[in-house]
Amino acid sequence: MWVAEMAQYFVIGPNGDKYGPADVDTLRMWSRENRVTAQTMLEDATTGARLMASAIPGLVLENPAPSYQQINEPYRKVANNLALSIFSTVCCCQLLGIIAIINAVQVDGHCRRGDYAAAEKSANTAKTLSIVGIVGGLIVQIGYVLIVVLTDKK
Repeated sequence: MWVAEMAQYFVIGPNGDKYGPADVDTLRMWSRENRVTAQTMLEDATTGARLMASAIPGLVLENPAPSYQQINEPYRKVANNLALSIFSTVCCCQLLGIIAIINAVQVDGHCRRGDYAAAEKSANTAKTLSIVGIVGGLIVQIGYVLIVVLTDKK
């Protein structure tokens, strides 16, 4: 551990500029100031080897490493069709509406994990079930009204 504490590293900035060299204690201080993160590229002053700050023995970073989604893809919102699902449940077909609500609620969780394919699938399922429930409910209601009107004898 003492050898790692004595090691010197250059910080490689986003534009490729080198800063330092700095020892592990200085890198810890820069981490507290958010100047060094787990994803910061460092260069060993002795060997010239490049590595991420998270790979330095004895360097405890104050700020966590960003997730894969934060690095590679910005958070994207997928329409969850929850309002349509609730409308279907309340006004038309409760069974299909409840299943649609379950699928609609799952969409945001999939998005937060970066699983956009599953989010789209759940959103489409919620939308399809809601539309089928609304159309089916309307057909049943219209059929009921027609039966009542046609069989009403005065």
